[in-house]
Amino acid sequence: MRSRKNILFNLTIILLLACTACDRSTRHVTENLSQAEELIWTAPDSALHILESIPTSRHLIGKEQADYVLLLSLAQYRCYIPVSSDSSMIDLAVEYYKDKNDADKKGAAFYVKGCILEEYSKDIPNALLAYKEAEKCIPSMNDKHYVARIYSSLGYINQCSFNFELAKEYYQKAVQANIDGKDTAAQTSNLLNLLQLYHIFHDTDSVNQCITKLLQFSSSLKDSILQSKIYHNIAVSKMYQEKYEEAESFFSCALHISPASPPYKTMSGLAQLYIKRGQKERADSLFQNALLSKDLSLRAYIYNQLSFAHNIIIVYNQLYDEAWKAENYKKIAQYARLYIDTSDSIYNSHLHQEVLKVQRKYDHMQLLYQKSRQTNIIYSSIIIIFIVSGILWFLFIQYKKKRKEENEKLRAEIAELVEVLDKMSTSCNKTQKELQDQINALKSKQEKDVLMSPEEYAAIQNTIDKLTKEKEQNEKEQHQEYEKLQAQFEALNQKLKEVEKQNNRFRLIYGNYDCVEQKDIKALQVALNLSQNKPCNISDDREDIKHWLNLSRNGFADKLHKTYPMLDKTFLDICYLAALGLSIDEIAQYAGNIKRRSVERYMSLICQEVQYPMSGKKGFESFINHILTI
Repeated sequence: MRSRKNILFNLTIILLLACTACDRSTRHVTENLSQAEELIWTAPDSALHILESIPTSRHLIGKEQADYVLLLSLAQYRCYIPVSSDSSMIDLAVEYYKDKNDADKKGAAFYVKGCILEEYSKDIPNALLAYKEAEKCIPSMNDKHYVARIYSSLGYINQCSFNFELAKEYYQKAVQANIDGKDTAAQTSNLLNLLQLYHIFHDTDSVNQCITKLLQFSSSLKDSILQSKIYHNIAVSKMYQEKYEEAESFFSCALHISPASPPYKTMSGLAQLYIKRGQKERADSLFQNALLSKDLSLRAYIYNQLSFAHNIIIVYNQLYDEAWKAENYKKIAQYARLYIDTSDSIYNSHLHQEVLKVQRKYDHMQLLYQKSRQTNIIYSSIIIIFIVSGILWFLFIQYKKKRKEENEKLRAEIAELVEVLDKMSTSCNKTQKELQDQINALKSKQEKDVLMSPEEYAAIQNTIDKLTKEKEQNEKEQHQEYEKLQAQFEALNQKLKEVEKQNNRFRLIYGNYDCVEQKDIKALQVALNLSQNKPCNISDDREDIKHWLNLSRNGFADKLHKTYPMLDKTFLDICYLAALGLSIDEIAQYAGNIKRRSVERYMSLICQEVQYPMSGKKGFESFINHILTI
């Protein structure tokens, strides 16, 4: 009996100790989570260290598990540690909080999910859906850090998708949330974004107000990267306002404090300023240095500026002409692809049409859901729509993948064939040259040796005849082989074009060029002829010019026609030629040999026609730059 009592007593003690240990462990986890949450915005690396040090993270359940994965995902994102977009970790927090009455945590979970989808998988449509879900929580949210970042993320996606009005509204909301949350650094970043948009809208008053606020913040910021961005963007603003001395001063400040080594972006901006001031040598030197940057978007911008400064001849023309004269089609395609790919790569990621479609679809579906909340039929329809959309999207991805593989295979075959043609041409040209040299040497000997006997002369002539026949036979064989390979080349090109026809719809959506086509090379040749002041008939080459502008100038021709359909052909031609960077005299030449004065008058009339706030030559240049930037 006494033994039983002892056993029961010992078991009771053990259970009490276990409960105490569990309570201590739970309390320790809660304290660590609270500490990490306090540091997540100011010191994300420290927050990550605390989270990774929690020993029982695998055994967490419920709210603690949801809070842990939410903070861990956000800490990894803010520390630039790749987070797998297909990972279910953040979805644990989303699933837990989506039905809970906790707007801050629900909004935070959807926000972090959107960040992961946008940053690491480039899935902009689904990232936008996550941000829109987070936006629904904002009216009930108290954490202004999350509120500001949700608005800022929505502003960024809309800005990249050219929805500038909506982007401006979101950035303004983000700034207000930053003010409420007393987050000066984040407010500065959003003001920099707004500064760009105010320039697009030609809102001078807002631009100046923005600059004043940024200058107020710059002195108190400890972040040298952000300070450099402030001075750089203010310099760009001053440059647009034609306040060149002030712009140069701010560029110098940005160069001085920039932690980047070297600061390629600021160097490029200063080079653009030198172009506007007519200091092309200094600009070209800076541009050439800035081309060493690994930033693809910056290099594309520099190529574009070099084009406008007529330095495209230096960068491309010499190489292109050498390749063309040597009939080196592989190099021609390479140089064409360099400019096209570099210029287009910035804009391929925007998905303008897709973002608009998703955003409008989301807003529409939300309205339907709110109005028909009690109707089971509507609710079921929404589910069916999403399921069908998911299936269609999956099929679309698979189809696009298949077509891409076909394109890559055909491109590889074409590249291999071009290389064979190149080698064959080189070898045959060498052989022909050797034979011709021998013939020329023998003829020279005939002409110079006056004491040559008739027998020697006849022997030399016989050798010349044999070499001539050999040369002709070699040339004939070369021509036959070349025609055979050329037929293969044309067949592959035709097959590639047939595949491309099936991809046209997807190209319209993504602006994605999987390969360089003959029409791209032809358009490049026309553009180069114009830059070199070679003969060109704008009536015959108009479509090629438009094609090149769409490739190299962010769809300039299509945007111009769509935005201002009232412009006639003469007005459009002048806009096209100006967008290519041609001078007024060159425009006068190619527009039908009209006078310089007439071109300037047309420029003023164009500004009047489109109701642009500025007029004259400067107004027209500003109008062209506006179209190029939208």
